[in-house]
Order: sequence, then C-alpha cells, then structure tokens
Amino acid sequence: MKTKLAGLTVLLLLGVSSLAADALSDSAIKEKILGYWGNARHSYLIKSDGVMYMCPRDISTTTNRWDVKDGMFYLDGDAHKIVSLTDQQFVYRSTGAKSFTVTWKRLTEREAEGR
Repeated sequence: MKTKLAGLTVLLLLGVSSLAADALSDSAIKEKILGYWGNARHSYLIKSDGVMYMCPRDISTTTNRWDVKDGMFYLDGDAHKIVSLTDQQFVYRSTGAKSFTVTWKRLTEREAEGR
C-alpha cells in the first residue's frame, strides 16, 4: 500500500510540475491577448498600453483598463482567472462572490469594427 501511495504521489508531483512548465508568463499572456476579441454581446480591441476599447470605436467611447499579474486577468482592477487562452479563444472567470464566465473569440478588425 505504501508503495502504491508513494508512486501516486510521484505521479501527481510530476503532473503538477509539467503543468507549471506549460504555463505562460505574464508577458506571454499579455502578448497573446492583444488584438480584437468579442462575443455575441460586444467586441473589443485590446491594446498593449493597458486600454481596452469597445468596438466599433468610431461610435463607442467605452474604455476599460486591463492587465495580467501572476497569471490572472485584471479588468478595471477586478481579478479574473484565465480558464483558457488560445490563438482563437479567450475564456476567463470572475473571482468574486457572483461568479461568471466570459468567452471571447478572436475577431478580425473588419468583424469587430463592422466595416
């Protein structure tokens, strides 16, 4: 029994360390987030200066501040857990009492700006 438990512990530790190795740095996450994203409700342009613009920008004045710290996505100062981030999809979940999940897909400028 002790041998099986020790083996399981080693496997779990190896799995955790390999997950940590696959995790992106904050700067890599920031780079991957840049660009146009959206869902059925809104589209956005996320810029490297920490500003996120609601699109279409020619008629919308809504902006938000964003950042990534310690692997968390911050939107106007509120922390969100990054559930997944690929080239085509960004999913994050709020960490507050009223939890919600947001899924965005990568958009082209034409799709986001409606041109």
